Amino acid sequence: IKVTVKNEGDKVRAIFRTVGSQSSFGGSPLRQHVGLGKSAEILKIEVWWPGTASPQTFPTVGKNQFIEIKESAAEYTKLNYRAYRLGGSHRKGS
Repeated sequence: IKVTVKNEGDKVRAIFRTVGSQSSFGGSPLRQHVGLGKSAEILKIEVWWPGTASPQTFPTVGKNQFIEIKESAAEYTKLNYRAYRLGGSHRKGS
C-alpha cells in the first residue's frame, strides 16, 4: 500500500505499508492504520495486489475514516466504525 500525502507547508511524501497474511507466532493483520498528521491531505492511495502488474489507485481519499478496498473494485467502501479513546473522561489533561 502506498499513501501519497501533502502536509501543509511541506513537500509531498509517501507512506508505505506491506500487508501479508502469514508470519511466525501469529498472523499479520490485514487491517492497516496509516497515521498522517493533523494537516495532511491524502492525494492518492495505491494498492499493489499479488499477481497484478499495475496498482489499484484511489485519488483524493478523505482522512479520519475507515475504508475497505477490495481487489479489482472501482471504488472503496466507507465503513462505519465508531472512534473511541482509551482511559475515559477521568484521564489527566481531559
